[in-house]
Amino acid sequence: MKKFANWLRNMASSDEGAALALAPSLKEIRGQFLALPGEIRNQIYLALSSLTIANCSKHEHLAASALHRPLFRASGQIRTEALAYLCATHKLQILGIGTANLFFECAGEAIKQVKQIVIVQAASEIVGTRASEERVERLFGYLGETGALKGVKVVEEGVEMMYDSGEGGEHAGFLRRVEGLRERGVDVVVGFGGRKITNYISNRFSGPLLPQRIISMRDMSSLGWRKQYFDTGIKRHGRETRRVSHAPEGIYPKSNQASDGLPLSSL
Repeated sequence: MKKFANWLRNMASSDEGAALALAPSLKEIRGQFLALPGEIRNQIYLALSSLTIANCSKHEHLAASALHRPLFRASGQIRTEALAYLCATHKLQILGIGTANLFFECAGEAIKQVKQIVIVQAASEIVGTRASEERVERLFGYLGETGALKGVKVVEEGVEMMYDSGEGGEHAGFLRRVEGLRERGVDVVVGFGGRKITNYISNRFSGPLLPQRIISMRDMSSLGWRKQYFDTGIKRHGRETRRVSHAPEGIYPKSNQASDGLPLSSL
């Protein structure tokens, strides 16, 4: 503690300390930014990339990954504006129904602006347990609030076979509910069934995929796969597949540092 106090005194007397003292406070910068016309702020929000969200089970996971940019931390109003602008102008790419529910919970009013969403979900985790059924119910509850929704794509991450809503077995109810979004004029794409990514990825690794191996989004990114994975759906490779289970790992900033605990539930 004594060393820290001495360091503060030295900083205050140095040129660097004087420069820090002259720097505007975060509150001042925030006020100046909000004083800009909305049209100019929107041009700044254009610099944001699309949202790709993976394996987030807590609010702080979102703060450390998809919402880690400083813009989301400036103030509640700026964060809400930026998030609403992203939802209205970018395709949301989310790995897992649970992660989608968490994002919608944190986004608050911004979910009304969502227009395009892609959800990658293992078929085996959609049905079979009370928890999975509750996650599905929450998802469709949130989708019911997305008044601006224009397109939904649900694609399979696992290997269990799912067919159309007339022959999907235990998954038929889920498929029918997704297809039911068409009644709202939503463009629906359901990518379950024979569409697989596993053969393509296994050929790019030195060895075959083993059971229970997790393919992370970092692996996909290093293979140049991520954009094709979301933008064009999952490649079709017939019936011969290799098993890949569980959801891919989350995407986090390169620093891999934890967030500052910003409460996102206030959105």
